[in-house]
Amino acid sequence: MSTRWIDLLDPTHEELLAALPSGVDPDVLETLTAPSGNEHTRPLLESHGAYVLGVFLDGQPLPDDDRIVYREVDVVATPDLVVTVRKTPEAGTPWDPAPLELAAARGVSVGELLFRLVDDVAASFLDVVVALDAQIDEL
Repeated sequence: MSTRWIDLLDPTHEELLAALPSGVDPDVLETLTAPSGNEHTRPLLESHGAYVLGVFLDGQPLPDDDRIVYREVDVVATPDLVVTVRKTPEAGTPWDPAPLELAAARGVSVGELLFRLVDDVAASFLDVVVALDAQIDEL
């Protein structure tokens, strides 16, 4: 069975319903349609029976502005489908799905796609540490 990946950027409620598997909990739909989070958004990965829901924040340092932008990317995964929901932050660009594009083109599993997503988000915080270290060195 091949994995399908659907990537949505700032989707409407209708776009989500068309992409997600049937039976998704209304609370999950509310989470996915909520505006982009910020540093106070709580990341999570939880089971909902036939699917898992993930809410992740990628850290994007903006050294010229002396700040960090948090870019939310949510995911719903079933055994054969991955739906990513990228949300554009108030001041910045949305998370770049390139790590998933390359993997999906090779026909990898759902688990591999989830791994690539989580790995990319985790790696973004290394960039944050490097940027903070550079700011400390300036002082």
